[in-house]
Amino acid sequence: MHPHLIKLLSLSALTAGILAASGGVRADNAASVSAPKFKADDCCNLCPEAHDPKNYTTRYQQNFTTLVQAQGDWLFRTQEDLRTEFDTTPAGYKRMKQLHDAFKSKGVELVIVYQPTRGLVNRNKLNPAEKASYDFDKALRNYKTMLGRFAQMGYVVPDLSPLTNESLPDTLPAHDFYFRGDQHWTPYGAQRTAKIVAEKVKQLPAFADVPKREFETHKSGRMGKTGTLHNMAGQLCGTSYAIQYMDQFTKAKRAMAICSVIPAIRKLPWSAPATVARTTTSPVSSKRPSAPTFSTWHSPVVASKVRCCSTWAAKSSRPNHRKSSSGNSRRFIASIRKPSTAK
Repeated sequence: MHPHLIKLLSLSALTAGILAASGGVRADNAASVSAPKFKADDCCNLCPEAHDPKNYTTRYQQNFTTLVQAQGDWLFRTQEDLRTEFDTTPAGYKRMKQLHDAFKSKGVELVIVYQPTRGLVNRNKLNPAEKASYDFDKALRNYKTMLGRFAQMGYVVPDLSPLTNESLPDTLPAHDFYFRGDQHWTPYGAQRTAKIVAEKVKQLPAFADVPKREFETHKSGRMGKTGTLHNMAGQLCGTSYAIQYMDQFTKAKRAMAICSVIPAIRKLPWSAPATVARTTTSPVSSKRPSAPTFSTWHSPVVASKVRCCSTWAAKSSRPNHRKSSSGNSRRFIASIRKPSTAK
């Protein structure tokens, strides 16, 4: 046999022996070696500056006075989320009554969907100290009283109090009503609200005359939410929070209407202008009560196509039309005009 071939065979045998031996060692140690364990410590609790109301200097920042750290990444606002009073000024109640009566005189029923606060819904996310100091029973009682005041004015008022004190099972960890670091509801919060509102609307006598349409909603993916409360904590403390991901839904192509307006609105005289209620802040805010104001104009929307939509998505040819800059207020426009005879 050639000398270099003898050396090659010898090396191959040696290599095989080493591999076999090392394999045996690994097999012997496998039973005694466990998987590594890691522990992540909390890193982003609120800084002391976030607990001082004086640090909320701008008008926007004052909407978050003051942030409270809760479980995990949950944040709450003491003046909004954890308030126990639900009321407005006498002038505010007067304007609300005027708003209802103005629409009622035209044969239009108004439905007020008054959301319970994050404290009422998600108080179980508070830390023990804040949960003990938050008077949930008083807040719930006053919230229900406010619903009653709306009803006394003549509004149709769905009762959302069954959604309070939410405690989801462990099998639904990502179906919270509100986002952890934002004042807006999640798609699941909107879904639970819509079911209650729908049942209330179905009780209206005029509902029988509303043309029925089929809508189809399906899960289309995931959405990421960077919360406004988290952003504010970042401004005050220089910290950041993880993006919260949530199921996202879309409607079927045939379900393009945003909402249906009660057919009684079509009985308005053709010359009647549209009436628009505009609210820049919550009409029942305990801190900054403001009543709706009115403006009228003739809209270029054909009467047979009555539309109801949010103003930041609505389009109008009226002068100086601006989209809403407030993500908290919903401004609904119902507009009518005599059908054009032009082809």
